[in-house]
Amino acid sequence: MTDARQIRTKQAILDTLDSMLSEMPYGDVQVKELAGRAGIGRQTFYRHFDSVDAVIYERLRADLADQMAFALEHVQAHNPEEWLLEVTRFAFEKVATQPHLARILLSGEAGPDVLRLFREQILELWRVGKADSLMASVELELRPFAASFKAGALCGILLHWIEAGCSPDARTMSRLFHDLAMPATQGS
Repeated sequence: MTDARQIRTKQAILDTLDSMLSEMPYGDVQVKELAGRAGIGRQTFYRHFDSVDAVIYERLRADLADQMAFALEHVQAHNPEEWLLEVTRFAFEKVATQPHLARILLSGEAGPDVLRLFREQILELWRVGKADSLMASVELELRPFAASFKAGALCGILLHWIEAGCSPDARTMSRLFHDLAMPATQGS
């Protein structure tokens, strides 16, 4: 069982990494300095994480869990298209709060495990959102590839948006992604 002290220590590590990433490139973050700034020793750091990459992975996992909770909470209240728009807006708003962190995650700097986790999240969101109707024109065995395409497109748009200073706003960008991600209507 995790006690309150362990939770506080882990949170201190996560918060300290967030702070450091706003000051320096990801590649310059060292465990020794991260632990020192978090007010812990290196051994304590290694009780919680085996590397800086593992801290990044944990941050993404937590952020994606928040997004999934949001998605589950809203899935019954909206049709699939409206739901997709709301979940996408959630993602853009989250990125706007920590663009330096999002850049590292989305650019691949944090390694392939992070990108795999992001792709798996997209697949799970499509399943949860009953978005099969949005991919009806895609053969069932090809849907994971279509979701990977949408995940890659979202990464590209988010990275460009970060470079543009998170402008225009999250609502506008989520509408753009939604419109681009929706399959063409038959007969149009």
